[in-house]
Amino acid sequence: MPQKRNPHKSERVCGLARIVRSQLDPTMETVSLEHERDLTNSSTERITIPVAVCLTHYMLSEMGGVLSKLAVDEESVRRNLNAGGGRQCAERVMMALAGKLGRQEAHEILREHAGGADFVAALKGDSRVAAALTSAELDALLDPATYVGLAPRIVEGVLKSHGINNN
Repeated sequence: MPQKRNPHKSERVCGLARIVRSQLDPTMETVSLEHERDLTNSSTERITIPVAVCLTHYMLSEMGGVLSKLAVDEESVRRNLNAGGGRQCAERVMMALAGKLGRQEAHEILREHAGGADFVAALKGDSRVAAALTSAELDALLDPATYVGLAPRIVEGVLKSHGINNN
């Protein structure tokens, strides 16, 4: 696709990831022999471990280049996240409701509203939902930005451990 930058590099990394993953099975088969440490398992490890390490290093290097040039169109991301009208957050709402109303009732409420024209308005207008969740709680559950979990902290930790300033 002409609008994509470095698609061949990303494709290459995806393909190499399959090769690295394929090195796992023969390596894991030697675990049962670990306590013996004879030559039975070293022949496998002499191939799989260096191949996996070298390819992983290369993949990280390639992705470093790709990510250093990454441009994010935040408005498009926001538009795409909101395109589902909140339905993509339904499971999270259901789990919050399940803790208060029971899983089956929560599931039925979400199923009832998922096909409607305005999912968020339907949830906010449902007396069962209003009795279980405040408007602020429901808004937080329906905010895609709250789905990142620990990812920002993990990324900051990785960057810091490699001496990369993310400011």
